[in-house]
Parts: sequence; C-alpha cells; structure tokens
Amino acid sequence: EEVEMPSKLIDGNAIAARIRQEIADEVVKLGTDSTKYGEPVVPGLAVILSLIKNAIVVDIFFNIFLFEFFIVGERPESEIYVRVKTKACLKVGFSNFSELLPESTSQSQLLSLIESLNHNDQVHGIIIQLPLPEHIDEQVALMAISPSKDVDGLHPLNLAKLATIQAFKTPETSPEKPNATWSGPGFSVACTPLAVVELLDRCSVKLEGAVVCVVGRSSLVGIPLAMLLMQRDATVTMVHSKTIDPPEVCQQADIVIVAVGRAELVTAEWIKEGAVVIDVGMNLVRKSKSQKSLVGDVNLAQVEPLCSLITPVPGGVGPVTLAMLLRNTLHAAQRYTTSIIDKFVSSEQEEGTKEEGTKEEEEVPLVESNETTPVDSEQEVLPLLEESPEEKHPPEEEATNNQDQNPEQPVPIKGEALVE
Repeated sequence: EEVEMPSKLIDGNAIAARIRQEIADEVVKLGTDSTKYGEPVVPGLAVILSLIKNAIVVDIFFNIFLFEFFIVGERPESEIYVRVKTKACLKVGFSNFSELLPESTSQSQLLSLIESLNHNDQVHGIIIQLPLPEHIDEQVALMAISPSKDVDGLHPLNLAKLATIQAFKTPETSPEKPNATWSGPGFSVACTPLAVVELLDRCSVKLEGAVVCVVGRSSLVGIPLAMLLMQRDATVTMVHSKTIDPPEVCQQADIVIVAVGRAELVTAEWIKEGAVVIDVGMNLVRKSKSQKSLVGDVNLAQVEPLCSLITPVPGGVGPVTLAMLLRNTLHAAQRYTTSIIDKFVSSEQEEGTKEEGTKEEEEVPLVESNETTPVDSEQEVLPLLEESPEEKHPPEEEATNNQDQNPEQPVPIKGEALVE
C-alpha cells in the first residue's frame, strides 16, 4: 500500500508501521494454515547484537514471534541500533529470550551458539549485528549461519542467488503497488537494500529506465542494492572512493542513494533539481562537549530544497530496514511450513498407497482355476512338445525367474521439499 507524503520528507516510520501490520496479518494466517498439519508454526528470530553495554528486555506482545537477543561486547556505538530494534520489536510483538555475551566471548563460543540456533526448529531466522569484536572473524561467523536462516541476506550463497534469480514480480501482477512487489524468491535478500527499494515503491517512484547513482559499494548495501535495482530495469552507476569527480557523476542521476558512513558527505552540488535522495547513513556526531546528534550521509539542510523526495535521519530507511528483517523472517517461516506440509502430504500419500496395496491383495481369489485355454491347431502344439528337457528350468529356478518377471512395483512417493 502506498503512503502519501505531505512534504518532501519520506516518513519511514509510517511505512514501517504498515508493513508490520501486514506481517502480523500474515503470521495469523500462517498459524491457521500450519495447524491443519500439526502444531502451529510461530516465526522465530535470533539476533546476535554486538558491541553494546547492556542486555535488552523485550516484553511479550501477542506472542506472534519468538525473538532472541544475543549481545556481544560492551561498546556504546551500537546502542542506537539496539534502541531502534527494541522499539520496533515491541510494536510487532516478539517474545524475547535475551542473553548477554561479553566482549571477551571467543569465536568458538559464538560459533557454538550459532550452531545451536541452526538446529533449533523454533528459530527461522538468525542475524549478527556487525561489527563484531576485533578478535572474531566476521566472515567466519556469517558463514556459520545456515543459508536458510540467514534473514540478513549476507551469506555468500544468498548473495550469489541474488545475482541469478529474479526477486520481484512484474508490475502487472501487483496493482496495489504500481511498480513492483516482493515475491519471496526462496532466499533472503539483505534488509537495507530491500528497504530502499520498498521505500521507493511505496512512494510510487518509477525505477524502470531511471538513472540511479549508488554511493558506496559495500557488500552489505551497495552491491546487493545495485543488483536489486538492475532487476527493476534501472540504469545503475556505482560511486566509490576511486570515482573521479563523484559530485559530477551524481548530478546526472534521477535517484541518488548514499550509503558510505560519512556524516553529511553529500551536499547541494551533488544533486540535480527534482532528484529523489535516499540517505542510508547513520552517524553519531558531537555538536558540543555535552551534545551528540544523529545525522545521515546527506546534508539535509542543503539538499532538501533541491530534491523532490528525501529520507530523513533518523526516521527514514532505518525503520523500514527492521521491517524487512521481520518480513524476511516471516518468509523463512513460510518456507519451513511449506516443507512441513510437503512431508505431511507425502506421508499421507504413502499410507494411502499401502492401504490400497493391502486391499488389492485381499481381493485376489485363493482358488486356482482349472480352466484351460483351447488349442486351435497342431502347429501350436508341436513347439510345446518339441521343447528339450535341457531348456526347462528346475522348479526353484523357475520360481525365481517368475518373481523377477513380475516384481511388485514400488509406488513413487512425492519428493520432500527442501528447506532453503
């Protein structure tokens, strides 16, 4: 559903609220559908939060989701992320199972935790809040997450799938969103790039044929975002640290998306009049000795007068990113439910086949018939009489051959779906 914006500022909080309600409705439907085949499926999400001071307590609301906080470290920088996630989780309704892991947590301890979550059927999604402490290899930790539970979309296998599999439906199949809609392609896409495209769709920004400049080429945002935009037939230019004259390159773009982590890097000279600007950055800067402020990668005061739409920081991309995390988890739970249903149906078919086979065996007459087939001519009798004794099989061998010629044919069973 589109959101009408009364001004140039895109209201990420309003969009995220609508998405969360859509998710809540889908979760109720998921529980109803899965109950037909056993216990109701409740989407579960485990978040490993890094570099923060204290554990977060999230109250139970609806009992819709199982949400786990695993907190690594004791640095204050991630408190922003924690506050945002906590607030959104309270609105959506997560059950919380918090666990505090100190900054001294070893890599083996973290990997052991991830492994236990991989094997927990109640947890359908796992994410790691980056960065991790320096003594932990981030790539090793990310690789340890099962691709089917990687709801952050950062596992190399999921990134590779994004490069080869279409992630969106065509505009014609989703009239409620004129541009496109997420189709859930069987794997998770990185939440922040997904949030950027969702914002553009909800604001009716046309991507097909648009010139889009992505500032930043990280594997977390820039690269997967460029792939998503190209799937939507946008013309994408990547601007990075080695780009010659970045402002001149961005001046040509209809849409500018900035994700570099440098406070207020993009100024008025980067943006052409009427452009759409999406600010992914989140930077904590000191305004005075006693005051800190949260700002984006775009100088809002300079750029807002020029653009047609722009996301503020905070309140723009951030809330929708978390909503995409919830939606990825919902999709993972739906895929898990599909596998359960397939197993149930296969089991029912197998049982039905066995019952039919038993019934047929019971219907076979036990009295042998004494009727013989009449012989029409002497030519048909002679070959039987001329058969040599050597060509006849002994009773045991003959019985064996008869068995080989008429084996009981196994009934094919529908294959079980794999949980990706």
